[in-house]
Amino acid sequence: MERMDMHSRNQCLKVLLGRYLKADIQAKGLLLDEYCKNTGWNRKYAIRKINELAFTEPKKPRKRQASYGSDVKDVLSKLWAVFDHPCGQRLKPILGTEAQRLRQMGELDISERLAERLDTISSATIDRAFINAHLLKYCEAEKPHSCEKTVRVSEI
Repeated sequence: MERMDMHSRNQCLKVLLGRYLKADIQAKGLLLDEYCKNTGWNRKYAIRKINELAFTEPKKPRKRQASYGSDVKDVLSKLWAVFDHPCGQRLKPILGTEAQRLRQMGELDISERLAERLDTISSATIDRAFINAHLLKYCEAEKPHSCEKTVRVSEI
């Protein structure tokens, strides 16, 4: 007898599940025997799979709310551009002091609350905020050996 593939076995199990839950004990035994004979599964494994499908709720993915809104990211992108696009580890230590200095000079118009939020942001969050921008920056850069095409080797 040919074995069923996993997808077919799971489909049969879902069909069997409705009848199995409504059946009495003796009918459940017969249904299990028939299912194990058709699929080649061990009886205890089939019972475990039925219980798993019948009595466990599907897991809902957790969705975290964004800690930093667009206002923080806008200010962060301005500061990131001012300091010539550093990585998050280099930008984090200077972020608080330089943002405060730029506020005093009138170059940066942000609230006190927003300045405090900039102090609490982590370097990893900064990196995640600009991951696409880093990729764009590298794509726009010239290729490493582009100067060879403009300068003749015989002139050197």
